[in-house]
Amino acid sequence: MKKILLSLLMLLFSQTLLLGQITSTTTGGNWSETTTWIGGVVPTSTDNVIITGNSVFIDTDQAECNDLTVETDGYCYASGSFKKLKVGRDLINKSSIGTGNDSFSIEIEGDLISEPTASWGQSLTISMVGQTQQKVIVSDFGSFYSFNGFLGLKSEISGSAYQWYRNGVALTTQTGFGSTTSQELRISDIDDNKPVGEYKCVVDGVDSRIITISVASAEEEATVLEENFDGTVFPPTGWTQTVTNAENTWFQGNPTDNPFSDIDASNVYSALCPWIAEDQDEWLKSPAFALPDGILSLGFYAGYSTNWLSYATIKLYISIDGGSDWSQIWEADNDGEAWGWRKIDIDLSTYANNSNVMLAWQYIGNDGDMVGIDNVKIKQETTGITELIVDNANFMVSNYPNPFSSQTTISLQLVEQSDVELSVYNSLGQKVESLFKGNLTAGNHQFNFDANGLKAGVYYYRITSNGNSSTKAMLLTD
Repeated sequence: MKKILLSLLMLLFSQTLLLGQITSTTTGGNWSETTTWIGGVVPTSTDNVIITGNSVFIDTDQAECNDLTVETDGYCYASGSFKKLKVGRDLINKSSIGTGNDSFSIEIEGDLISEPTASWGQSLTISMVGQTQQKVIVSDFGSFYSFNGFLGLKSEISGSAYQWYRNGVALTTQTGFGSTTSQELRISDIDDNKPVGEYKCVVDGVDSRIITISVASAEEEATVLEENFDGTVFPPTGWTQTVTNAENTWFQGNPTDNPFSDIDASNVYSALCPWIAEDQDEWLKSPAFALPDGILSLGFYAGYSTNWLSYATIKLYISIDGGSDWSQIWEADNDGEAWGWRKIDIDLSTYANNSNVMLAWQYIGNDGDMVGIDNVKIKQETTGITELIVDNANFMVSNYPNPFSSQTTISLQLVEQSDVELSVYNSLGQKVESLFKGNLTAGNHQFNFDANGLKAGVYYYRITSNGNSSTKAMLLTD
């Protein structure tokens, strides 16, 4: 009996975890409709929501969720006027959030992250309404700027007298800001004002939480392998096949009912493998390539139907010895959906620093359904330091010249005597040089950074003073 009860409890617990994440279908739809979500469950305030593959429209006066992630192929828009979305924790935008000419407001209790691929619509109001410290991390203020909209920072403390501060300095009414003496500070001129810094509101003499607005460094990416199967030959140059059923193996084509052009309008063809009521073991292999050091990610789209996976399935293998030995790293997941394209992302960082790597997609089984792959891409992320925060109340720091060709001077102004550490890092986050570590008096200090012998590129200098830190970028040219 105890074993049965324990099994039931474990089953309930696992179901609870699964119910905590809700992903949109590839057809999208209205937020309030069950057909919009895989599993047919409309999100509530306790659910983590992922929007991917199509558009989801906020069609209720107030939609709610816990975390919200809008993937690069997803979109979140308001359907009609005066719609609201409440996010109980973090919002990450990798694609597009907004509306046309209708009002759309978003309340966020956690952090807001706007990635380089993000865009934001008109008439959009974003309010940071958390009870504890919050961050707004933006990759590009130009794309973050919302015409006729604003970013609101709201004090969690209410009272009779309000005064907003940025980096310890009291704000006065100026271009780009609304009232600086009310409970919510509204920043409307985001593009020109670039309001980076640490904000707090003093309410009747009591400090509110800190809200930090920062700009993330642009991630540098290198493409290791890329293939979209739109060329004039198949398999593409360097790619090979292992064929067991010559009449029913991988070929270049375009599904009639689910063309990949629905995902990527520029697409012409995909790599497809048909089905037949006979044994199939069909392999499509990439050319050999080198995986460098760093953070490596593989992305591709897989097209399949879950109705037939028990008869024939699609798998992905990797080899680090040119195809002699293979290890499986992915297999089609039964998500209960009909035939459609799924975005697959796999971390390949554990295979870094190998010079003879290959990938292979295998279709194996009997009497299954057609499968396909497209838009295969392996990327190397080369930026290790991602968040740049401006000067705070304790110090100001800058360097000149920037860009520079061999040497630059880093200037530091301290408000008070402090323990200071100043270091320079490369784009991988590796320390290049420690310029200073010790105690400095209040006032101006200068440090020379000699970059002779270093490769051209982006470098970062990080200053830490009495527990506060700031990181800034500088460009070394040839």
